[in-house]
Amino acid sequence: VVGARDDIDVASITDEDERGFAELLALQEAVLHKDLKYRFVLLDNLSEVLSLATNHILRTLPRPNINADERPDIRDWNFITMEMLSYVRKWRDWSRNSGSTIVFVAWEHSPREAERSKRVRTQTNPAFSERFPGIVDVVGHLTVRAGKDMLRELDFRASDYTDAKMRRNETTRLAKLPLRFRYTLADKPMVDILNVLRGGKDWPTEKYTRGGKA
Repeated sequence: VVGARDDIDVASITDEDERGFAELLALQEAVLHKDLKYRFVLLDNLSEVLSLATNHILRTLPRPNINADERPDIRDWNFITMEMLSYVRKWRDWSRNSGSTIVFVAWEHSPREAERSKRVRTQTNPAFSERFPGIVDVVGHLTVRAGKDMLRELDFRASDYTDAKMRRNETTRLAKLPLRFRYTLADKPMVDILNVLRGGKDWPTEKYTRGGKA
């Protein structure tokens, strides 16, 4: 949870006025064109952005003989996927060009869906879920381990079951990050990750050994 910090700006987006996705795009443009200057942006979460984009398309895209409140058809989903891919790519390009960091949070599909597809995907439409991992440089899969400490495990290891990955070589700062580690909420691992990626510090290995070997 980062919203309680006093050094972070929080933009709460809702769709009550049917302008949720438009507000997200406006905020993105403000950051991309440096009207608002940030070194770190956290988008929580991508699954909800899809809902805003879907509602936006259904309200604004001409749909002959179809009511706006009906479920989207194939044509609608094509537009929704294009909007989502464009949104993500703009953030990705901003991050690469500015040296800033963009982090996307996304829910995963239900265990039943993962079992059926034999793969863990983001809780978005299939076309976007398949292409999104190829756009970003790092994909982590987060799980919660049962027990009194409620340990979280963040895994960047590539596998046949998740889309987790970490593009890196031995000369990059990413090489200092472990491919898997466990933590509690009190550890605040995002701070340590940013200290490595942006501050050039070493990963505090000892801090994360109590939850199990990384």
